[in-house]
Amino acid sequence: AVVSTQSGHYGRGAAAKKTTAATSGSFCTDFKNWGAEYFSDYKTRYYKLELIAHCNSQTLQKWKPTYKITEKTSSCPSGSILRESTGTCYKQSPGPKSIRDAETYCNNLNGHIFVPNNPEEMQWVTTRVYTNGWHYLGFFCSTGNSHEIKDTRTMTRENTQTIHNSMAGFRGAQPLHHQNQACWRNMRQSENADQYKNWHHDTCQTTNRFVCEIPISSTS
Repeated sequence: AVVSTQSGHYGRGAAAKKTTAATSGSFCTDFKNWGAEYFSDYKTRYYKLELIAHCNSQTLQKWKPTYKITEKTSSCPSGSILRESTGTCYKQSPGPKSIRDAETYCNNLNGHIFVPNNPEEMQWVTTRVYTNGWHYLGFFCSTGNSHEIKDTRTMTRENTQTIHNSMAGFRGAQPLHHQNQACWRNMRQSENADQYKNWHHDTCQTTNRFVCEIPISSTS
């Protein structure tokens, strides 16, 4: 059975840290406290820390994402596409939704809105899964008003320094304002090469398409 929780910290078995999850402070402060946990993929990618207190969408009654994946799903949901190299299923949305409704839809599949970890994953997903039009990415909020990936938060992990290091050439064409316009969206490269790499901010209330990213326990 899939196990989920709305709060708290989960770790990597017996060796996991038992301290309380960081909910405020800069990347440097967080990194000092959590160290290498930012640099492994699965456990950190699928929600290690709570979002810091200021990260919310004022246009959605101060909503913020809280769902955590604690166990992988055994198989891909109907209509999704498997990427075997990462053991991840990607499912195109049935239609446009606000960021809150989009994330809820993905949570119901035991996933989150797609967050690219590197240009190869971005290219794969946008080529094989995206349809035409704007798509929400799983970036949400920022440490201020920032164009840079490293200063944002995501649906799946609090800090994106590792993504920033591997996503050269990708950034926000417009900055994320951490409450008022806390979301980014983009398009397929074949549709608009600039808006593929230079992401546009959004109030999070606008309805856009999206892709759900769902980890599975086996690729056999």
